[in-house]
Amino acid sequence: MTHTITIYVSNLRGAFMLSDGVVERGMNALMNGGVSFAAALLLGGLFWLLYKFLVLVRLDWVFSRLFTGLDRLLRHGIAPAIGASFQTRWKRWATFLAFFLVLAAAGAFAPTPIALAAIAMALVAVLAVYRLWERDEDKKLENRARGRAEQADQDLRDEMFLGVALLLFFVPLGYVRIEELVTVTDGHSALPSVDAALFVWGELAKAIPLVDWSEVFRVNNLSGVQSSGQAGLVLNFVLRILFDLLVLAGILRTFAILRSEAAGIDLRKPAQDLKSGDPDKIDAALDVIIEAAMKERRHAIAHLFEITRASRPDGLLQEPVWREKAAHGLAEAGESLSQNAQDLTDLDNTLLAIEAMKTAAQYMKGNNPERWAAIQNNLGIALLDLGRMAGDAGRIDEAVTAYRSALEVRTRETMPSDWAQTQNDLGAALLILGQINGDASRLEDAVTAFRAAMEVRTRAAMPSDWAQTQNNLGTTLGILGKMTGDVGRLEGAVTAHRATLEVYTRAAMPVAWAQAQNNLGIALAGLGQLTMDAGRLQDAVTAYRAALEVSTREVMQSDWARIQSNLGNDLQVLGRMTGDAGRLEDAVTAYRAALEVYTRAAMPPAWAQTQNNLGNALAALGDMANDAPQLEAAVVVLRSALEVRTREAMPLEWAGTQNNLGVALETLGRMVGDAGRLEEAVTAYRAALEVRTREAMPLDWAGTQSNLGVALETLGRMVGDAGRLEEAVAAYRSALEVRTRAAMPSAWTMTQYNLGLALAALSRASGDQRARAEAISVWTELAEYHDGRGETQSADDVRAQITKLT
Repeated sequence: MTHTITIYVSNLRGAFMLSDGVVERGMNALMNGGVSFAAALLLGGLFWLLYKFLVLVRLDWVFSRLFTGLDRLLRHGIAPAIGASFQTRWKRWATFLAFFLVLAAAGAFAPTPIALAAIAMALVAVLAVYRLWERDEDKKLENRARGRAEQADQDLRDEMFLGVALLLFFVPLGYVRIEELVTVTDGHSALPSVDAALFVWGELAKAIPLVDWSEVFRVNNLSGVQSSGQAGLVLNFVLRILFDLLVLAGILRTFAILRSEAAGIDLRKPAQDLKSGDPDKIDAALDVIIEAAMKERRHAIAHLFEITRASRPDGLLQEPVWREKAAHGLAEAGESLSQNAQDLTDLDNTLLAIEAMKTAAQYMKGNNPERWAAIQNNLGIALLDLGRMAGDAGRIDEAVTAYRSALEVRTRETMPSDWAQTQNDLGAALLILGQINGDASRLEDAVTAFRAAMEVRTRAAMPSDWAQTQNNLGTTLGILGKMTGDVGRLEGAVTAHRATLEVYTRAAMPVAWAQAQNNLGIALAGLGQLTMDAGRLQDAVTAYRAALEVSTREVMQSDWARIQSNLGNDLQVLGRMTGDAGRLEDAVTAYRAALEVYTRAAMPPAWAQTQNNLGNALAALGDMANDAPQLEAAVVVLRSALEVRTREAMPLEWAGTQNNLGVALETLGRMVGDAGRLEEAVTAYRAALEVRTREAMPLDWAGTQSNLGVALETLGRMVGDAGRLEEAVAAYRSALEVRTRAAMPSAWTMTQYNLGLALAALSRASGDQRARAEAISVWTELAEYHDGRGETQSADDVRAQITKLT
């Protein structure tokens, strides 16, 4: 090993033509530097162990308070005394220079003890300026994080560097005055009047590198003067270390500032230029600030808010030219923030975007109407996105207002393309608002808006836009058809979505094609459910699975989750209709897949909806398999959904989940013979009917009335309560006001049969012969209906009930 090192050193000497002495000195210096570095690491480790020990014995607070107190004294006691806290630049510099001039005079001409005290005070004052500058830089970082505009007058960087430069005066002066008391140097120089300065400057020049370059190259001090005696050596050692720490800390912080300025984070230079009064500088500074705002720098956005609102603390930049430019930048920054927001984890950015666009629009309304209308449209998009993510109808209502405001300027005659775009966006907002509130009139308004948009967005002129609006129209018609039980609306939805797919082909537009397939599936599922058509439901499954071929979890996570949820809904209905447990299990699998993306924290409304649907599927499986634990699980899942689906925030969804909870509780109570569960089911159904009124939602109202009848009938039979059976009869009769034989034959047959059962049970419980006669009449009508349709088995089943009663 030694032989190898010798060869290596020999080769190094030969390659660089170095003498033995130079190589030896260099290697010695490197070894000494390495040993010194290792010793420094060891010393640092010992200090760290000491600190840990102090923490362990709970004495660290003593040193913490000591250092905090000293730092507070520097920043709040000494720094203000030298003018460093003045906000006005000229006052700060005047006080600063006067203070150090006085100390310089005292250090040079006062008696030695006073002179040394003045010099020490100057050194402490420089440290105080440095700490105040550090504190101000930290505050700037905090203000940027909070989105506050920077104030250029608070920058102490120049004062800090002047203080460091003054060290080059006060330290040599200190050496001269100490020399009067004790010997610290010896030797002589050709320039004796500046011996101390040359000595100190030379020592400082040798202080920076890790390896002592003066030792490597045998360079003496700049002067002939050298450290002498123990006092001189110690003083020189302390000087070099302290200077290293101060200068390196300042350099590191300065580099950080320069990097921030280059990245558009530190805006003190453009902030200063905004006050210059020079139009060219102000214009360039605003360009820099707008560029930073587009990168979502909140302190830059704060500048734009102040200028647009004419609310700067200094009262400057209130001229229209600057306010308009700032308003343009503020609107663009808001639009960018809104577009980049993904979900509720970006809520702060979304709220800032909305406020930015509102502020910009307020200025633009009287100055630039077309830009104002564009901002209103984009504001509507941001409000709609927020309302959709949070399930907040109020925000969506604000979006509707913003879109209608935009249409005051964007008319069909003057701006047909923009008018059609805003009509389409307005329809989208009305669609979601109608869906959240269960308001059919809002959905009708949405249909009107979409059809208006297609007066301009024709297939021939604008095929892509036409397809987009067709897709939206189909979605609205589908929801409206399901809400009102209107088969014609649902068929119109299917037609609209199939028209969309004529433009949105998989080859040309795979993502749009997948979304249209999903929407077609929704319409087919709604139509199949309303008409009890398993073929339509199977078509819906096919459409959803086609969509999932493109909308994969890896590529389109949110779309994948939504389609999985829709697939689960369709499979659930199909499984119930056909009695196929496998379909129901597939539905549970689909819902649980969707919940991997739809988390409560990120997307509470979607999470609650999927929990609701999962609960329904579990309840159906439990009923089909006679599995009470499955039903218990369904109840738990449905109640968790109600934690988000509250009556105040989401009344329609709340009512739907209350109805579903009632179904699970009724099935469970009937299965295990638990009257308490049946009472809970009755309570849930009646809660649902507070929102599901006949006027607003006749189809859902009738469904819940029918379900209520089942729970009351089961409860009445179980406890022998004729009053409950009478309530069941009343509920069934209410349901039959909507579930008529002509309009809804399938639902009518089921409810008519259940009414007969309730009347028969009432006649047995109370001996009421009128109830018995009415039960026979109800079942006779139902048997004749089945006869007329050739449904012999169903007719025979009904007549068997009549036989039992007679």
